[in-house]
Amino acid sequence: MESAVVAALSQLFNHPGAVTASGSTDAGVHARQQTINVRTGSRIRTDQVQRGANSLLPEDIAVTRVLEVPGDFNARRCALSRTYRYQLRTGPARRPLSRLTEYHYRRGTLDVAAMAEAAAAFVGTHDFTSFRSLHCDADNPVRRVFHSRLWTEDDGLIVYDIRAWAFLRHMVRTLMGTLISVGEGKLTPGVMRGILAARDREAAGPTAPACGLILWEVEYP
Repeated sequence: MESAVVAALSQLFNHPGAVTASGSTDAGVHARQQTINVRTGSRIRTDQVQRGANSLLPEDIAVTRVLEVPGDFNARRCALSRTYRYQLRTGPARRPLSRLTEYHYRRGTLDVAAMAEAAAAFVGTHDFTSFRSLHCDADNPVRRVFHSRLWTEDDGLIVYDIRAWAFLRHMVRTLMGTLISVGEGKLTPGVMRGILAARDREAAGPTAPACGLILWEVEYP
């Protein structure tokens, strides 16, 4: 996504358009709201930036809003929180139109109540070493989670929302993979705090597929 935006803005402004994004995502992960900032000396109006960029971007990326911001604004550092949403659907029949934004779980039903109970254990400030990629290069594995909620929509879609200031590499997907293990009965909700305390990736469940994960919202002052 970032390379496509850089290319479009560079062409639009007629100079290199390096951008700062509110967060990074794995390959296969989508974003409902991604915020970027770019510096330019161009006198092009904000409405022209939106129209021009959208004419240059691929069909799976769209600029929905353009604002002028103070010179010290940084899309990453100024964010108050980021919310990720993971969408999962059970059942034997896949939904082709949703295949890019939902993980189709084919191995039977899941205990959603147990998964919701387990998800609540992640709220607060914790060391999430057990839930990050072995290749994560973050210096500090401690993250503060503001909310962690899982529920079922009326159409049967299982939704997991988690909001924090920042996340570790593969953190949300590993949390979700562990919650799926709870739903399968392989783990009990009560072991989540023990997995956090272990600070060992092998103590947690597998990493859930990227297709179900969406950067849902970025909050600013």
